[in-house]
Amino acid sequence: LEQDYRVKAYAYFGFLLRRVQVVPLQEIEEELERHLSDREIVDLAPLDLLIKGRPRRQPDVPEVWLAVEVSMVVDEHDVERAQRRAATLRRAGYLTIPTVAGKDVTEEAKDAARHDHVLLVQDGRHLFWEEALQAALAT
Repeated sequence: LEQDYRVKAYAYFGFLLRRVQVVPLQEIEEELERHLSDREIVDLAPLDLLIKGRPRRQPDVPEVWLAVEVSMVVDEHDVERAQRRAATLRRAGYLTIPTVAGKDVTEEAKDAARHDHVLLVQDGRHLFWEEALQAALAT
C-alpha cells in the first residue's frame, strides 16, 4: 500500500496540491542535519512518505509538506507518529502537515485525526484537510 501511495501520489494528493512531488528524506538530509539532533533524524527515517506541493485552492499559501504514515488499517498510533514526525520537520523549517493514509481507519484514529488536525486519506477520500492546513499555518 505504501508503494501504491508513492507511485500514485498525484492520484491521491493532486486534488489537494499542485505539483505533487514525492521527496526522499535523503534529498533534504543536509538541511535536516543542520536543524535536528541525530535522535530526531533517526525517528524521521521510517517515515512512509514525504510529499510536497502547493495547496490547490489557496494560491497565496506557500509550499506545504505532508508527513504521511500509511497503513492498511490506520490506528491512533499512526496518527501519533504522523504528528510527531510532522512536528520534527516543522522544527527543521518545513511547513508540514501530519497525514495518515490507508484503506480502513479505526474510529479512535478518525477521532484523533479530527481532534488533532491530521489529514486523513482513506480509500481516496480526504478528511480534515482544511483544519490540518490551517493548524499548520498557525504554527
